[in-house]
Amino acid sequence: MVIYVLMLVYMFNAIITSNPMANPGMAERAIQSATTIQELQSDFRDEVHNLSFFVRRKNELLLIFYCATIVMIGFLGWSTFMMSRIKREVDHDA
Repeated sequence: MVIYVLMLVYMFNAIITSNPMANPGMAERAIQSATTIQELQSDFRDEVHNLSFFVRRKNELLLIFYCATIVMIGFLGWSTFMMSRIKREVDHDA
């Protein structure tokens, strides 16, 4: 459970720090300072790259959380099964 909470904290930290929309003023300043079409295309290409990086990072983290959730559910099911088996053996011996 502790590892799951740590992954949750990491996910929020990674999404916030890699989010290109966190500083919208930066893109606006770049557009206003650009004087040629090539500079605008370069800025646009950089922003699209940042956005695709953010989406990939988010998808990777969601996959990690999906796998961690499946593992946690499996572990809790196995633990419940083992506790019921031990309880049955104790009740049988008594």
